[in-house]
Amino acid sequence: MDMIVGPILPLEEKNGKIAFAAVSMNSDHPKKMVVNAFIRRGCNVYSTIKGNTICHHYGDMPVRTGWSIVDHHSFETKVEDWEV
Repeated sequence: MDMIVGPILPLEEKNGKIAFAAVSMNSDHPKKMVVNAFIRRGCNVYSTIKGNTICHHYGDMPVRTGWSIVDHHSFETKVEDWEV
């Protein structure tokens, strides 16, 4: 992951990269451990966690009817068990 996204950074530091996870409504994804890995490397992580359709807009662009605005995921102190 370091080779693709970058090295681990202090939690408050951002690298300007964004990770999107498109997941189905009844999914247990994105896994918290994976979200944390991206956050540790300075990314903001967003997902369609509730089956919503999301739209990224910038500045004064209007919000589209029927589309949702989402907040980025937060770092989790407790994550799933790693099952091999």
